[in-house]
Amino acid sequence: MTSAKESREYKMSTPKTLEQTSGLKKKISKLSNRFSRSMSSFLSGTILSVAGFAVGVLILLYDYPLMNPDEKKFISTPQFKLWLLAVAAQTVFWAVALGSMWPVVTSLSHHARKYKSELLVWVVLFAALIFASTAFAASCPNYNFSRHLLKTRLHTYIGGLVAIVAGVGNVLVNIGLRNILTVDLHASDLQHDEKLQQDLVRNYLNLRSSLLHFLSILGVMLGLVTLSQSAKRNAIIASGACAAEFGAEKVLVFGLYYTLILILVFLPTFSILITTGRKLRDEILPIPSPQNEKWNSWCAKREKLEKILALSVTESLRAAIAVMAPVLGGLIPLIRTKW
Repeated sequence: MTSAKESREYKMSTPKTLEQTSGLKKKISKLSNRFSRSMSSFLSGTILSVAGFAVGVLILLYDYPLMNPDEKKFISTPQFKLWLLAVAAQTVFWAVALGSMWPVVTSLSHHARKYKSELLVWVVLFAALIFASTAFAASCPNYNFSRHLLKTRLHTYIGGLVAIVAGVGNVLVNIGLRNILTVDLHASDLQHDEKLQQDLVRNYLNLRSSLLHFLSILGVMLGLVTLSQSAKRNAIIASGACAAEFGAEKVLVFGLYYTLILILVFLPTFSILITTGRKLRDEILPIPSPQNEKWNSWCAKREKLEKILALSVTESLRAAIAVMAPVLGGLIPLIRTKW
């Protein structure tokens, strides 16, 4: 009897034990997958950082064996080493930024199917604006650094390619937002389509996140390029060359030029972003009469939707400050030096 009873109890407990074991295996599997993704991201980030650092050093020192004694004396100064570190910091960030942007741009590429000509025009415009800066990037015609003009242009071209990827991402976000704007939720057959509304809000949030991602990267790039130019100026002046020709205002002009490009390129998209968000808000939750019994419920839902879509002035200012902080951080020391 005891044996039969124990057997029945064992059979009854076995499904629970198997269920617990299965649940534990699933948790372990999820943790393992999460750890694998984290390690993969860490390793790829490390590889990109090392590669970026190597590129930065090679840009300035690839011809080290061919340098004469005066040029080797110049690169041995603390001021040059600071400039080298600033350039390496730029190329490290470019490599990591490119690695983070590429999957995002790829995921947005389907928006370009009907707008390939427009995208091509924007790419040409971005390239022209960015590479035009090489006309004044050197800032000093002669100093003890071999092939300085070639190195300056090479450095600008590599950074420009990374910036163009961010610019292309911005255009794709712009196109995606315009596609959302074309959907009329007031149409009778779409007015109560909750699945469509859900998809539109999700797409809007994804596009907004991508836009802020590109903006943040370019903001940091702007701050780094200004600091790099400042470090370059410091190294050149310390060598006794171009003290009069390479004033602080040239670095300011360089930084402000790129800041202007950033504003001209991203302001239209940011404007469309706000317009699209407001359209979604107003069409998903049309304004009822204040006398309507659903007024209080509507106000609460509208407030939540505005928070989700980040349409408040506070959220917009927060995003703008996050982007402009690196730029201002690079310009303020120069302004203090000048004045």
